[in-house]
Amino acid sequence: MIVIIILVIALLFITKLLDVISTLQKIRTSMDETNPFVCKIMPLVGTKSAVWLVFLITMVIVGLAGYIALRGGRLTKGTFVIAGLFISIVQAAVAHANWSGRDNAITRFVRKVYLRIGR
Repeated sequence: MIVIIILVIALLFITKLLDVISTLQKIRTSMDETNPFVCKIMPLVGTKSAVWLVFLITMVIVGLAGYIALRGGRLTKGTFVIAGLFISIVQAAVAHANWSGRDNAITRFVRKVYLRIGR
């Protein structure tokens, strides 16, 4: 199970990096960003800095969660693997949508969620 957790950590890192790179290629202003939390940070620190800041925060969270999973019991390990795979799929879908210029089923759903959060 340890190897699987490490692979999920690597997958989370890689898919988030792809998300960041594709986001930096796509957006020009905070209005281009759909994530309402990142949108609010962008005017304060700049677009590129905000995207990299989110990447850094995400990596700290992944590191802490991965550490907890490695030290935890079977339920903790299993939950981390399932959640990590789900998040990796979402991040990969976002990167794909950014590069293709077209939403997919996952990014359409994420947009709806962000619209509800933003209200």
